[in-house]
Order: sequence, then C-alpha cells, then structure tokens
Amino acid sequence: MKKQSTILICMMLLFFCSNAQVKIGGTPVAPVPSAVLELDGGTTRGLLLPRMRKMDIDAIQNPAEGLIIYATDLQVIFLRRGDTWIKLNGTGDAFSLPFFGLLNSPDASVFHIANSGNNGTSISGQNLGNGYGVRGTTNTGIGINGISLNNAGIGGYFTNNEGGRSLVSLNKTGIGTSLPEGILHINGVNTAGNTVIIDDEDETTIQFRLVGNNKSYIKQDGNNLLFRPNGDNSSGKVVMQSYNDGGWMFLDAAGDVSLGINPSGFTGTPLGSRMNIRDNNGVNLTLDAPSDNVAGPSLHFISKTGNITGELAYLKATNSMLKMRGNGLMSFDAKSSGNHNELFNWHNEWLGANVMLLDPIGRLSVRTSLSIGSNLDPANKASAALEIAPFGSEAIRIYGDAIVNFYNGGASKGFINQQDNDLKIGTVATNDPGRFIVRTNGLDRLWVDSVGYVTIGGKIGPTLNGPYRLAVRGKIAATDFNVVASGSWPDYVFDPSYKLRSLEETEAFINEHKHLPNIPPAAVVDKEGFALGDMQKRMMEKIEELTLYLIEANKAIQRQQIEIDLLKSKLK
Repeated sequence: MKKQSTILICMMLLFFCSNAQVKIGGTPVAPVPSAVLELDGGTTRGLLLPRMRKMDIDAIQNPAEGLIIYATDLQVIFLRRGDTWIKLNGTGDAFSLPFFGLLNSPDASVFHIANSGNNGTSISGQNLGNGYGVRGTTNTGIGINGISLNNAGIGGYFTNNEGGRSLVSLNKTGIGTSLPEGILHINGVNTAGNTVIIDDEDETTIQFRLVGNNKSYIKQDGNNLLFRPNGDNSSGKVVMQSYNDGGWMFLDAAGDVSLGINPSGFTGTPLGSRMNIRDNNGVNLTLDAPSDNVAGPSLHFISKTGNITGELAYLKATNSMLKMRGNGLMSFDAKSSGNHNELFNWHNEWLGANVMLLDPIGRLSVRTSLSIGSNLDPANKASAALEIAPFGSEAIRIYGDAIVNFYNGGASKGFINQQDNDLKIGTVATNDPGRFIVRTNGLDRLWVDSVGYVTIGGKIGPTLNGPYRLAVRGKIAATDFNVVASGSWPDYVFDPSYKLRSLEETEAFINEHKHLPNIPPAAVVDKEGFALGDMQKRMMEKIEELTLYLIEANKAIQRQQIEIDLLKSKLK
C-alpha cells in the first residue's frame, strides 16, 4: 500500500510539474517567472551534473541534442550541439579557457569582451613560456580586433619579452613607442640588430598608392632590389635629392638618368643621351683610382647581347698618358652648320703649340717639332689629307702586327701589314682585278696582277704579262740561275729500254722537219719563246743521245783499228 502511495504522489508531482513552476530548495517563495524548474542551493550547495571521462562521453551512442556532461579528466563541461561536443562556460557560443579547436560562428564574434570603464583593459594575455600572449587567426575576417571609442584610448597594446612596446594604435600605429607621430612610427632605439625585417618566401614588396591607385613599389626580386614606379604610372620617375636644389638625381620612364636637374622642369636629356650631368663648377665627371693603381681609372664603352658583353672602346688615364682605344672605327664629327675651323685640336702646353689638328673636312696635321711653331693649320695644306712633320728621323712608328687598309668607295682595296717578321703590301681578296704596282720617276715599273703574274718593264706579247709568272721587258743580269726541274731528267736516255734513233733516222727527220727531234722549230720559238728549264732538259736529252752516238762510233773505230793492225802484220 505504501509503494502504491509513493507512485501516486510521484505521478501527481509529475502532473503538477508539467502544468506549473517548481522551486526546489532555498527560501519557500515562488520560482522566477521564466523558469519551469528553479534549484536553490543557498550558499553551500549546487547542481551536480553527470560526471565521466571525456573518452566515455565520446562513447555515448546517439547523444541527445542539449545533453550536458562534466568531463572529470578535463574538468570542463561539454554540451552536445548538432553532432559535436563543445566546451561550455555559461551559455550560447561562449567557451571556457584554455580552448583550442574550431568554433563555427559565421556572423558573430567568436570571443567578444567589452569594457565600459575608462582606464580598464578589455583583453589581457600573458605567456610565461615561449608561446603567444594573444593570437588570432582567420581566413578572410579579422583575427584580433581592438577598438577604442575615445581618441585618447589605445585600441591594441602589445609588449615583447624585452618590455618594450611592440604595437600601439591611436589612429596611428607605433612600434616601440606609445606616442606614434605618424600613421606608422617605428622606434628601434632599444632594439638590438635590424630595426625592420621583411621576410617572404616569394617576392617581398612594399606598395605605395595615391588615392587608391598604385604608383610605386619596392620589391626584393630574387637577389635584386627593385625600386620603380608601377606599370600604370609610366611617366613616374625614380628621384633622389639632397637638401639643396642642386642635389637632384633621378631616372625617368625612358631609362635616362639626370644629375643636378630639377625633375619638375625636366623635358628629356639633351641630344637624347642616356645620362646628363649639370654642374656649375666646370667639372662634370671625375674618375678616381687609388694612387697605387698602376692601370689608372678608365671609362669603357660596351655593347651587350644577353649575357655576352663586348668592349667597343675605352679611355684610360695613367700617371704618364691618356689611352684611347676603339675595337672598331674611330671617328670625329663636326657640326653641320657654322664656321668651325677645328674639329679636333690637341694642344701641348709644354711646347706651347698645337701638335695635332683635324679640320671638319678630314685633313689632319701633326707636328712634333718645336721649330714648327704654334701656327699649325691643316687648311694650309689643301691637297693633303695627312701632313706629318717629324721631330726626329722617324715620321711614323707602328708596333705589333699592324695593318693599314686602303678603301675606295667604301670598299677595302689594298693594305700594308706587318705580320711577325714579314711586311705585306698588296690588294685584298675581294679586289680580284686589282694589281700591285710599283712606280718610280712618275712611271709604272713593276706589276703584280690578281693571279700572281709579275711583269717588269712593260708589256710582253699581247697581254701585260702573257702566260708567264715572271715577264721582263728588257735585259736580265744575274751571276747564276737555279732552275727547278719539272718532270723526269733525261737520264732515261741511258736506260737499256730507251730506243735511240739511228743516225740515218735522225738524218731523215732533219731533212723532213728542218730541226732536231723533240726540239721546237724556230717558228714556234719566235712566236711563243721557250721555257728555259724545259729547253735545258731537251738539250740534255740531245747531249746524252750524242754521247751514245759517240760511244758507238768509238767502238766501231776500235774494231776497225784491230782489223787494220792484223792486216799490217800479215803484210810484213
């Protein structure tokens, strides 16, 4: 009966609770209007939630939405929301600290604290190890946002392990200072090492904008530092200036460099030059080298294609001379108008005279003798392109394997070339019909044509040199001649296989042809002459044949003498 009464009372309580408010514990007063069940433990009791380890919480099958359990090993309250257990410290989206994990809150702040006081701190983070005092990360939003509603307040304040201020914001940002004087103010006085370090795995860039438009930037491009305007700021210049107005140095959009010119009035470098220097002191450019540098300072002119650099010319100064060298043609040019008597004037202050002058039409005069005086003027020698007055016995001295080329109509025709110990004078390969001619007393004396035929004294036959490598019109005097044999020397006559004509056959040939066999007739010699070496060989052939004839005749005489001696002995 007692058990049935207890069940009845519980059912009545359940019925009552389902239709009314219930307050358990504490002062017997009505529960708060918004609560179905109010628990009042006074100052000594509370509500004890179900307790278990986190691994047991995770093992619950199909946990109900809103289920609350206390994790004894983590000492954290977990709420089942959707299909995830989240840590709780109150209600809503709030969470307890420490916390690490993903908290979905697409439209509101994950962690928001407001301080209504004037001097209090909304968020304070401190780490005593090597971690972070405060850290916030986000994909596209704001990781950490600090706002001060008073201009004198500080939106965010961070300190580093040295105790200095790392970031201060007062509508201005200061690093290392609490009183920034600009939008960004960096004070590295108390910081050891580099004041600012920008580290990036790609191309580190600092972009400068004007009214939202990109204007210029500084970029670390590999090992190179670029400082330049943006592509849509094509007229921008890279400008450096010292305090005074004469200290301008800038690079314009065309790549032209100017020194000493105010860029605001710049209209381009004069004469289209790549670099222009304006100086009021009369010394525009100085090249300096240490006193122990024997080579001296130099100015080089180069051409570059890709990574291949070629030197065109250079100027080099030493203690004793000024060197000027060009790998190609060196030229001076005069202005196209006006009265210009001198294109190039080299004045020797020690002699007190002009030692070399080049006029605008290309006449050059060189003086090395002090007795010539200072009135050097190439115009006085209208017929000479080059006039040289030597000081000593040598007018021109050229060292090394030097070459002098001669041109006609822009094409190379002839040259003089010192090559090792040889001096070459002649025409170039492209001047095929050209001849080398030596003249004396106003007349041509010797000719060497394009195929190497040499003629001395004038024409022989219908052409200048005929078919001969050497043709001489006139007498030749010599103490000896050495003729190089061509073909076999006539010793073949003495070979047993040689068929020697009989004297009767030779007589018949002479009677018919009026000359010896294998000897050209007079008519051919008169017309064509004869080759001395060939004729000497033919004559030697006849001499050797004649020798054979004499040997045979001598043998016949000896036989006859024997017969005569026998006849004489019989007659006695």
